[in-house]
Amino acid sequence: MIAVNLANARVVGNDRASVGCVSCQIKYAPTLDFGLNLEKGRIDYFSAEFDGELSANLTLAASALEGAFLREEIEIAHATAHLVQAIGPVPIWEDVTVSLVMGFEGSLGPRTTLETGVNATKRMHGASSTTVRRGPPCTTAK
Repeated sequence: MIAVNLANARVVGNDRASVGCVSCQIKYAPTLDFGLNLEKGRIDYFSAEFDGELSANLTLAASALEGAFLREEIEIAHATAHLVQAIGPVPIWEDVTVSLVMGFEGSLGPRTTLETGVNATKRMHGASSTTVRRGPPCTTAK
């Protein structure tokens, strides 16, 4: 599982005007399954299937003691996980990268406090399989 939590982190600004994460977290829990069938030392069937759930919770708070204009697009979180599974003696690896980018623009008046947020979940799934069909053996004419 990949998990990033940036609770109470200032994203941009200073003590007079700022935007921060009240609760900013992202999680990704992937699975990767392989299937392989060998017949007489040859691959007869191969399958690969991935599944996973990506969930994010983002609650931002903006505050200003005096008037300010804020405009920014930044990457709040970036995480990479290296997953390794084996099919017999053969290692299969997968690099999973999750990035959370936030953009905002707004004017804040003196003594302004604003909080907003979003929760999202996305399930991802994919699969591939193949069966190798063999015809009669090839013969070469002489």
